[in-house]
Amino acid sequence: MSSIEKIELDGYTVATVKTSSSVYQFSSLEGIADELEKGFIILWQHHGVFAGEIENKQITWLYENNEGPKVYDKDQEEHVLRVRAFDENKEYHIWRSSQGLKARLRDDTAGEETRQYVETSMVLRGVIAKPLKTLEKYNNNKTLFIKTRNYIHYNEIGQAGYVDSRFVRID
Repeated sequence: MSSIEKIELDGYTVATVKTSSSVYQFSSLEGIADELEKGFIILWQHHGVFAGEIENKQITWLYENNEGPKVYDKDQEEHVLRVRAFDENKEYHIWRSSQGLKARLRDDTAGEETRQYVETSMVLRGVIAKPLKTLEKYNNNKTLFIKTRNYIHYNEIGQAGYVDSRFVRID
């Protein structure tokens, strides 16, 4: 493994981090909000994809239509396809498989294994289709990006490849 500390080039960051990945026992979105305290959440369901902010252990959805069904109802968890709840240090990733909901926690504050990663941004919102009624700070016609971190691993013959990725923040 090379001794890369941090390189910034054309919008990409390449650096080294101590990280760990473990199986996580998912119980509810509220449970994740309690553990994360402050960060962001992206929720994929059969009827849509929703983004939210976690602050003071509470989830505030960036857009919620008060006349329609709630964004998330813990009594209808069968509609959950994927969840990514994250902050600068960790991500809870939950996904639906044929065996039900599976989950993992990627934590960049602890771990024995040092991994290189590439950090970049992907567009979350390029054009506003609907105002984000709930959180005014996102209603400025500015493009929103999800900062992603993609972890690199080398196999036994030295070939590099991505082995995991996580969301870091919304800019």
